[in-house]
Amino acid sequence: MPRKTTGAIDMSDGVSDLAGQARRLGLAGDFAAGHALIDQAERLAGDDPTARALCAIERGRLYNSAGEREKARPLFEEAWQLARQAGAHALAVDAAHMMAIVGTLGDAVQWTEAALAYIDDHPQAAFWRAALLNNLGWSYFDAGRFADALAIRTGGRTAPLGWPETRAAYRALRRDPNVARTGSPGRSPAAC
Repeated sequence: MPRKTTGAIDMSDGVSDLAGQARRLGLAGDFAAGHALIDQAERLAGDDPTARALCAIERGRLYNSAGEREKARPLFEEAWQLARQAGAHALAVDAAHMMAIVGTLGDAVQWTEAALAYIDDHPQAAFWRAALLNNLGWSYFDAGRFADALAIRTGGRTAPLGWPETRAAYRALRRDPNVARTGSPGRSPAAC
């Protein structure tokens, strides 16, 4: 059984180690090997809700990275429920963050708001705030809603930007007059 420390799995724990290895394999495109490691982690996790949440979120990430969002979504929902049950607040917010990524723009807005509300009640997960807002901004950007994307970074809820690349990208976006006219940075209206 995994060791618990106040609702979180100790990073030296076998479940965490296997889940981390599975994530790295998924990022490298070796999804079958990643799933095999999550199978092992699930056996170690037993009934521990934090360990089970970690397994669910990492298996979901494997499916998402493989382009299988419909298989990923229920795993992220399961991780959201289990992590909240266990009081693993950062893991719960991570699960909500992944739900925002695999869904529609409407889902991204809904899950980001749910995660931000959860953070308001559980400030130990506040380090997620900037990533949530960054991802929501990019969801708006990808949907062609550039004013909404920019508003996430400049108004409404604010968060420490933390990532120089993100700040630079949004500064460039704000300065690029083609975005407002064409929907794409750097494209002239004649190219559309």
